[in-house]
Amino acid sequence: MFGPMRGMKEQVYLGDEVTDPEITLPNVLLTDLNAQRPNPVNFTNRPPDVTHYLGVGILSNDNSYYNHPEYYPIHSLRPQNKHSSSIVNYITFALPSVPLLSQPEDVGTSIFCNRSTFKNLTQCQEKLCRCTHRIHVQLGQEVELVVAVVSPYGAGHPMHLHGYKFHVLAMEPYGPPYDIEHVEKQDKESPFVRKFFKPPFKDTVIIPNHHYAVLRFKADNPGVWFFHCHIASHMIAGQGLVIQVGDPSQWPPLPANFPRCGGHGVAYPAPGERKPCTGTASSHSSIGAAILLSLICLCSLDLKMN
Repeated sequence: MFGPMRGMKEQVYLGDEVTDPEITLPNVLLTDLNAQRPNPVNFTNRPPDVTHYLGVGILSNDNSYYNHPEYYPIHSLRPQNKHSSSIVNYITFALPSVPLLSQPEDVGTSIFCNRSTFKNLTQCQEKLCRCTHRIHVQLGQEVELVVAVVSPYGAGHPMHLHGYKFHVLAMEPYGPPYDIEHVEKQDKESPFVRKFFKPPFKDTVIIPNHHYAVLRFKADNPGVWFFHCHIASHMIAGQGLVIQVGDPSQWPPLPANFPRCGGHGVAYPAPGERKPCTGTASSHSSIGAAILLSLICLCSLDLKMN
């Protein structure tokens, strides 16, 4: 997903033999490469319409899914018994009980949250903040995501966006403190250097720990798209969010007799029949969450292809 970090030493294999047990590879990062596309992209003098700063990673907090905050608070646990909560901007993603793409009329706005929902995000570093994390952008906007890994420990995170490919304009390490507020402050006071001409074009990028990446895409594919870590355990545990592009009135129409939520999760209603959805976001098991997530992704893919 990206080249070796600068100065990293690797063994190089040709066939079954090692050419040199320790050789310094070229200082190449992803943004040192050029996208080979028929029509080269040039973002010079094309500022984004909107920029979102996203801190991704894992942290240890009082998570009622893993420990009882009163009887077994996180600070009292031995290191081997501690857990990690997956987060984006310190928020753990909760799947909605209603398919966002196919039944937007059944979705209550109260289930959604984002960075501005919480007056003080530091509370989420101590206690679990779990909700359906959503970013809403307008159809046709040029969207920039500045994604930084804010974990105090661990490796990188492969971040994947459904429904789009994006250009990677920058990827570099940043210094402490390792939080998204610091990254945003740095970029606004002294903008990060961005590669505007022929930036790499991808749908997944591994961002190393304590690095940031600047991603750019044009929001021209209406719908609801999942942006998440591609490590399965991190995704299921809540390291992701949905990007809503446009309003439901701008989305492609559903196919005739498209299944609706109801009964045992999915049902084919009779003409004119409305089946209510059952359950809440907090009631999904891990298996149920994975199944529902798959349905959302498949629905998004089908609507895009049709």
